[in-house]
Amino acid sequence: MQAFFEYLPFADNAFDVVVTAHTLEHVRDLQRSISEMKRVAAKQLLILVPCQEYLPYTEDYHIHFFPDEKALLREVNIDSAVCERYSVSNEIVDSDYDCSYHGEVLLLTADLT
Repeated sequence: MQAFFEYLPFADNAFDVVVTAHTLEHVRDLQRSISEMKRVAAKQLLILVPCQEYLPYTEDYHIHFFPDEKALLREVNIDSAVCERYSVSNEIVDSDYDCSYHGEVLLLTADLT
């Protein structure tokens, strides 16, 4: 099934947990996408985005930027939300695993119950 994030074809509270990774920075309507996630999640949201500020005159396919934890918390606007910053580095890469993303990420968790 394919759908736009802004118009998820699922019933309210259709899923106990909704997870998105490296997606919100690409959607056209950020607030509508977040509203849809909240609508279809019954118990918990997990959101992972790159920790990145907007840099003019650079090639970047992101539409939205989250330079720190407060920025993501402000956009999601759920009182129970907690946001933590993690680094993904070359140190975790071994011969069998290559992580294509290297840098800082923000992981937001929110209990909805």
